[in-house]
Formats: sequence, structure tokens, C-alpha cells
Amino acid sequence: MIKLATIPSGYKTSKLYSVVPNDGLGDFTFVRTTEATRINEDGLIETLDANIPRLDYSKSGCPELLMERASTNLITYSEDFSGWINTFSTDTFGAISPSGLANATTLTDDGNGGASGNVRIQKNGISINATTVYTFSCFLKPNPNNIVEIKTANDDAIRGGTFDLSTKTFTPLNSETGNIELISNDWYKVYVTWTSGSDTSIALRVGFPNITRDGTNSFILWGTQLEQSTKATSYIPSLLGTATTRAIDRITDLTTIDVTSDDWTLFINADYTDLNFSFGCISINDGDDDNNLRIMNIESSEEVRVTNRVGGSGVNNYNIFYGTWGYKLKIGIVSTSNGIDIYVNGQLASSQTSGRIDMSGMTNIGFTDGSGDNFLGRISDFRYYNTNLSNDDIIKLTE
Repeated sequence: MIKLATIPSGYKTSKLYSVVPNDGLGDFTFVRTTEATRINEDGLIETLDANIPRLDYSKSGCPELLMERASTNLITYSEDFSGWINTFSTDTFGAISPSGLANATTLTDDGNGGASGNVRIQKNGISINATTVYTFSCFLKPNPNNIVEIKTANDDAIRGGTFDLSTKTFTPLNSETGNIELISNDWYKVYVTWTSGSDTSIALRVGFPNITRDGTNSFILWGTQLEQSTKATSYIPSLLGTATTRAIDRITDLTTIDVTSDDWTLFINADYTDLNFSFGCISINDGDDDNNLRIMNIESSEEVRVTNRVGGSGVNNYNIFYGTWGYKLKIGIVSTSNGIDIYVNGQLASSQTSGRIDMSGMTNIGFTDGSGDNFLGRISDFRYYNTNLSNDDIIKLTE
């Protein structure tokens, strides 16, 4: 029998509704102390108030609950380029942005008689730490140019690379990494990640590589963001003269669902693709992290670990490496008479036989390990059954 099913669809301030049970006992308490953005069902970037769960549509036609660590946008005035310096370029405010508002900026070469040059717009004086990983992201739209160059300056050596929006490819200058994602209405989110040098104040440049300045080269720019992060997180509008922080997303475990059955099945459908510096869990626990059954993301080793902790020590451990299984994971865990069977993406991945898990003292279920390390990533389905699903049923569920 299914006892808990959370398929993100309904929410209000501080509340994420579950579809089973439907009497409110399965509804989770949600906390985020700042505003945050999501991509809504219309494909637009939308700002939500504090303590409102983010049902995000950026990866799927169906909503996914987006849970992120805190992050800070170090760019001030992230949508205003009046303080940036133009080199052989002009900028015009008022194009329609991914937010649906007329607040994007069109960058065009200055049309100076066909001469060539470093056509760009540049923001100076950005404070960073030395030898630290940073990610710069922004939103770009061809107009008509598809090729855009993003570089740093005053950073020992120039970092960055070139984005081809038409082919969704990134060419690094050195060892940088980059990515391109189509958002909607021909808008793309691009990001480049690098390790800073010894300088602690840099400039950022966005412009055209190797063009003839004939006045026809143009693209539209919006929403710049610089984070101390290995990957770009969701857009953090920084509209005033200081860096802006988005707080962590948190969900409190439930104590209203009976999870003491010796026969049980736990299932999640999660996407870990965009995680950065993350450690988070989903679990059945006894109110702390000494005794639990948990699904734990470990970003540093690029794995999700299924483990049963007893008295603070891990047993029944199985590592699901992203390199083997990918970042989008459907994980099913079924109790057995001598341990657990673990299913991943439609396959029996492991049978752990270190002994049956004692569920008699379990009191909590939810998006933490029992002591505060909460789930991070995207989740579209979370279920608990107080019965062992059959082999056929769990394979079908995890396919």
C-alpha cells in the first residue's frame, strides 16, 4: 500500500502538498528565507517570494521541485549595463527578456567603416578570491549573431571561451568548462567555469569574436551572474548596488507517516545534473542521522550513495556513480529478509545482504538525513510504500 506520494504540483507559502495522503498529514513544511527564481510553465523566469517552493519547468514539461544551496550573485545591477564600458559597441535597453519584461539590452557593433576590433561590453572592479572556482552565467539571444565571446581580464591570464548558440557548443580558451541551455523564445542560458588566478579584482567582457564592424552584428543580453560555484545555479536578480544572496531551500521531515513496517519500498525520481558543492539526503530516520535508510548525494565523488546507518556506522552501502548511470536517476529500494534490493533506472543494481533493517524505531521520513543535511537537486516523484513491491512492479516504476 502506498503511504506517501509527493509528486510536485500543489503548494502555498511554506507548504508543499503531497497527493497521498490527501488529508494533510503528508504535506511538507518548506523554508527559504529569500526570494528565488524559477522557470514557470510559460517558459518565463519568474521571481517567487520567500518560503514558496519552486516548481520549475526548465528541464521538463512537468514541474520538478527545485532545491538548491545558498548562492550569491557577485554582479551588482545584473540587468543594468549602463555602468559597463563599451568598446567599439553600442547598447540599447528595452528588448524583451526571459522574464517577459522589456528589460534586456541589445549589443551592436559600432559600424565604424568596416574596421575590425575587440567589440565588447565590459564590467570592471569585480572583487573575487584568488585561486577559487567561479562560474559566470548570463542569458543570450541571437540578433542575428549566434557566436558570443565571454572573457575575464586582470586575472593573471584571460579566462573564458566562445559560445556558438546555433550548435550549442562551447570552445574554451584554456581548461575552462562551459554549457549552453535553451530556455525559451530563442533565449539561451550560457555559463563558463574557471579557477581564478592571484588577482582579487577582475573585469568581465561579453562581446563578439573576430567580426567586421559594419553595424549588422548584434545579440541581446540579460541577467548576468557571477558565483563562487562549480556550476551555474538558478538566476539571482541583483538589482541594487550590492551582491545578492539566495538562501538555501529546506523541507522539514514528516513525523505523521508510520514508517515502522518491516516490509517497505522507497522510490525517488530525481535529477542531480546541476548540483554544485552539494551534500544532501532523502531518508527514513529516527530523528537523527545515527539510524536511517538514506539516499545521499556526494558531489565531490560524483555519486549517489544508498546506505543504511546503524548506531552511526554505514551498512548496506551501494554507490551509484553518475558516470555509469547518468545524473537523472530513478531509484527504488525494496526491503528483503536479509537486507535491501536497490533498483536504478529499470535495473536491479545491487542486492545488499548485511542484515534486515530494523524499522521499529523509525519516526521520520523526508528530505533530510535526520539531522539537517537536506536533499538538493530536482525531484519529480517521491514515494513510500509499507509493502515490498514485486520485481516487475519496481522495474516498471524505475524505468
